[in-house]
Amino acid sequence: MIKGGLYVNITLDHVVHFIADTPKNVVDTFQNKGIHAVPGGSHQHWGTYNGLLYTASSYIEFFAIEHDVIAAGSDNPLVKYLRERIKREEGIGQICFRTDNMNNLQQHLHKQDLKTLPIFNGSRVRDDGKRIQWKMLFIEETDPSIPFPFFIEWAENDDIRLTELKNSGFIHPALENSYIELIQWPVPDFKQAARAWSPLFKDKMVINNTMQITQITAGNTKIQLFSEDGKESLKKECKIKINPPLQNGPLYVNGVVYE
Repeated sequence: MIKGGLYVNITLDHVVHFIADTPKNVVDTFQNKGIHAVPGGSHQHWGTYNGLLYTASSYIEFFAIEHDVIAAGSDNPLVKYLRERIKREEGIGQICFRTDNMNNLQQHLHKQDLKTLPIFNGSRVRDDGKRIQWKMLFIEETDPSIPFPFFIEWAENDDIRLTELKNSGFIHPALENSYIELIQWPVPDFKQAARAWSPLFKDKMVINNTMQITQITAGNTKIQLFSEDGKESLKKECKIKINPPLQNGPLYVNGVVYE
């Protein structure tokens, strides 16, 4: 079923933070401030690797190129966008929502006249040796300057996966009741962003012409897409706000302000 223009059974999974640095250096930056970030692992078939900062049920992914020759040959849209974008700047690259039925979600997107790419199978090997597996779905974009969100379905169900992440120390007790409250993401044109995202979110979206912001509500998270040349009262920077606020924040890390 579609509710408010969006398939009902999805939730915020993670925010992809594109970095030119190594994930280890970014993880160290957080850890030096007493914030629990961890190494992720390698995506061997994509030539990328990552670091992670988990909240209760979603996370930040610090996504970087590990082997450019492999990454250059990847057909994964996220890897292609990383390689193109990182030449200009670091910052928020894309936002990912998770589902428990990728095939059903794909059918619903097609009914809204949104073309999708074939479903991708993904995996990576964690530093502890465990192989993590998932499926990814991307919408075929007409304007790459305003990327659509993409979707993920994990091989393990949420209860098993989140319990294992806690037991393995990926979700720290200090963050196990936290959530991503706000994502601020500068885009070339907030109205154009609204048109692009409206088939997905419809009544979950509010457009503020005065502040030049398109705001989308997804569960407890507000996503603000604002024009880069908009009001001076908005700093033209990516921001991710976590509730409760991070200790020793705000913290500027590779193009994103974390609070």
